[in-house]
Amino acid sequence: MELKIGTYEQHSLILMRVLSPLHIGIGRVVGVVDLPIARDGLNLPMVPASSLKGALRGCFNEENAKIIFGSSPMEVEQYAGALAVLDGHLLAIPARSLRGIWAIVTSSLLLKRFKRLTDIASVKVEGLINEDLLKKMEQLKREQILVSPIGRGGLSFGEKPTIILNEEFKLEPIECKELEQVANQLFLEDPWRLVVVHDDILRPLIERSIFRRARIRLVRDTKTVEPGALWTEEELPIETLFATCFMYSRARISKQERESSADKIKSIVEDELFNKRKGYVVFGGHETIGRGLMEMRVMRC
Repeated sequence: MELKIGTYEQHSLILMRVLSPLHIGIGRVVGVVDLPIARDGLNLPMVPASSLKGALRGCFNEENAKIIFGSSPMEVEQYAGALAVLDGHLLAIPARSLRGIWAIVTSSLLLKRFKRLTDIASVKVEGLINEDLLKKMEQLKREQILVSPIGRGGLSFGEKPTIILNEEFKLEPIECKELEQVANQLFLEDPWRLVVVHDDILRPLIERSIFRRARIRLVRDTKTVEPGALWTEEELPIETLFATCFMYSRARISKQERESSADKIKSIVEDELFNKRKGYVVFGGHETIGRGLMEMRVMRC
């Protein structure tokens, strides 16, 4: 049964996977990095809802865009859209591994936030976060890491098995067979790469995974660096996972033009994004140099 929240009667739980480096920025700031990525109140990477809606609007024809996203500021008649989008919250991020090349890292905090989204969207995913997994995450120590039995063999090394992430974090692997089920539900191509770290090391580990790129602008005629045109910007790595929720209401456009139920709005959105476009959308800046390609998928019950 769908959970009704205000005027929103239908929901879609969306997973977003980064396919090319992603920069959704907050503008220029005074700091070590000139153009940082957007972060939430916990200083974790996020995809703001405004960035999501802005990119998604361009996926629809003018008629449907008006119904789904509402009127433009220049229109005489002003009305809200029928689609509400929540911020995209971080679910997992890749980290370099001394063995196995890389792992996809999450934590108790990230999985619990994701579980709340599944409740909002009324998606009951069997075995996603069960009591056994919750208990193991609660018992996890700062210097330990949860890993599937296959992942233990693929990521650890040494007489006393050890996993080293991002060259800095030396962790003791603890087998957790429940992770395989979680990884499969998240559509991971290599389920054994999913690991869970303690919340205390999550943020420093993420900071070591974020890529900081130095860029310049050249003077066209001389091919020399333009004065003052050297800056740095942050990018999220390929395979980073976010989760969000789409919420649908009845169409709020004038009845004389068109009226649609929340079910119809949901059908239009999912058909366009996930059938016709196969879930591929470009978000953020620098799309002409290959940045921001993401794959979206709907999680079903």
